[in-house]
Amino acid sequence: MSDIEENQPITASMMADILKGVGYIENPELIAANAKQITALSRAFDRCDQTSIDGLNSALEILVKTVKLRTGANDEEVAYYLNLRRTEGKITLNRCEVRDSPISGKGVFATQNIKRGEVVTLYPRDIFCFVLANGKTRYHIPNSHSYFKTNEDCQVYDFGSYEYVYVGDPTMTDNPAFLAHMINDRVKYKQGHPVGLYLNVSYEYCNVQFLQVADRFVAAVACKDIAVNQEILVTYGVDYWLTQK
Repeated sequence: MSDIEENQPITASMMADILKGVGYIENPELIAANAKQITALSRAFDRCDQTSIDGLNSALEILVKTVKLRTGANDEEVAYYLNLRRTEGKITLNRCEVRDSPISGKGVFATQNIKRGEVVTLYPRDIFCFVLANGKTRYHIPNSHSYFKTNEDCQVYDFGSYEYVYVGDPTMTDNPAFLAHMINDRVKYKQGHPVGLYLNVSYEYCNVQFLQVADRFVAAVACKDIAVNQEILVTYGVDYWLTQK
């Protein structure tokens, strides 16, 4: 969405086009015409190991293809739909949960042993965002949202990945497949402090990294072995901390 200008209004028709999937309409004719493909994709999906990067990537790609076959929507619309609806429960990762954290507020903790290189959870995309032509982000916040009221609220739970921006809702923590937005950084960086010291300490403690999968999804992947009940930690980076008050 990098062609959207900073002062360009986000029109109702634009939102309807992009967020078509929020309540997308299945096309019975397409479903009938693509029935064999849809069945084959369903079988392939059941064989995917969602705890591996390759398996998760395949599972998400299959979900995107399936929704496209059922609706006629394009890749971007389908990806937004699957993110906003948290894949309708199709991704069944169940390896962590939110608990009180000794580091800061709430955190994410492993509910089983997780090996290096395995997928832990996904980063949700609960708020629609535009990345503007000038690199800035505009958030489309529903008027009725219970938590997000301002851009600053969104930035706390904002993860940028290439031209896409992901904002997870901190009030939604009941799905273990989508908890990456609740993962803490072991240390905070403050402007004027040594950058190298922050990075060294944060990297020492972090045990996951965020990786883009299936083009428009983000997964937290273990970069170290993680023991059951261990808090899951990631390095936010200096740029993130400099945007926080």
